[in-house]
Amino acid sequence: MTSAEGQNSQVLANLQKLRRSIWRKAWGLADRDCGFDSFTSLLCKLAWLYHPCIATPPSPFAPLSYSQDTILPRAWQASYQSKTAGQLLEKHRELSKYPDPTLAMEDQKERPLHELLSRDMVDIYVGSENTHWILHEKLLCHRSKFFRDIFYARSEHRNRAFGLPDEDDEPFRLFVGWLYSASLPVPKEEKDLGNLFELYLMGEKWAIKNLIVDVLDAVRRFYYENQTYPGLRRVQYVYSNTPMDSPMRQLLVGSVARFLVLGEGMPQHWDKALRKNGQLAVDIILAVQNWKLDEDKVPDPRADSVEPSVEQAIEKGTIKQEEVTDGQLPDGVKEVDKDDMPNGDAMTNGVHHSDEEEEHDNDE
Repeated sequence: MTSAEGQNSQVLANLQKLRRSIWRKAWGLADRDCGFDSFTSLLCKLAWLYHPCIATPPSPFAPLSYSQDTILPRAWQASYQSKTAGQLLEKHRELSKYPDPTLAMEDQKERPLHELLSRDMVDIYVGSENTHWILHEKLLCHRSKFFRDIFYARSEHRNRAFGLPDEDDEPFRLFVGWLYSASLPVPKEEKDLGNLFELYLMGEKWAIKNLIVDVLDAVRRFYYENQTYPGLRRVQYVYSNTPMDSPMRQLLVGSVARFLVLGEGMPQHWDKALRKNGQLAVDIILAVQNWKLDEDKVPDPRADSVEPSVEQAIEKGTIKQEEVTDGQLPDGVKEVDKDDMPNGDAMTNGVHHSDEEEEHDNDE
């Protein structure tokens, strides 16, 4: 056996040993009910070991990153970059076909991650630059009917590659992170919401219910924990890319309704937007109706005096206030002699009096 072959065999042996060790630790933590984060972290590391094209082992909240140029930990990269790298990769994939003896577990209601990390992989090409992602086929198809219809379609030549040229790299990176960890971090800054909204659109497009729920929850928690509300730009983007009954629309418009009801006055940019987008205005009204408020807590203008509203209109200049003068005409108003009027004094109280009627009155 040559030194290169011996080194490659040692790499495979270390890989298999480490994989079994992580499984034992994972199920040991599960038996102790250690918590989801630690357990998922180990499972994600196992996913990394099952697939040698993942550059670094992921954490539950750090999305996966793939590359064809970097393989496995740095200490092992030299072996994989040798002339036998291709053969070694095939050997590792062949090894992954056989189940690990430590994987035997009782069936659970929801499919655990290890059952979805099969040997079959698929190639996904994302964006205009065709960023290459290699994912576990069974896991991807279990999560999404969209991909299930693509990769499980009955055909003689089964396709294991699919392109998503209209998607962006960063939202898809978040999707892959969610795919393997089943969780999403709450954004720390408002600017980070953009990728989450893109990810939500993926969830609706690919019919992934759990992804939709998790994105909605992350967006909701961001606004609630930061005590802020959705901006107009975010709302307009969602309205432009979602159907009428979209859950994301309901979340945002309900939040905006609360912001407008509890706020002081109408912000100018919202005023213009609601005048232009009638559907948004209607949705805000419907959101308020869905609150089912106690009628005793809702002001009733029919029961109050109207004088305050008139005073307010006068202050705003909507109604001109009557000016009190001492017999002086207001500026710009001229006194007119009745002889200068076309009909003289013939019009009185809106009734036309002819000269004959005036003479008749004088005779009497």
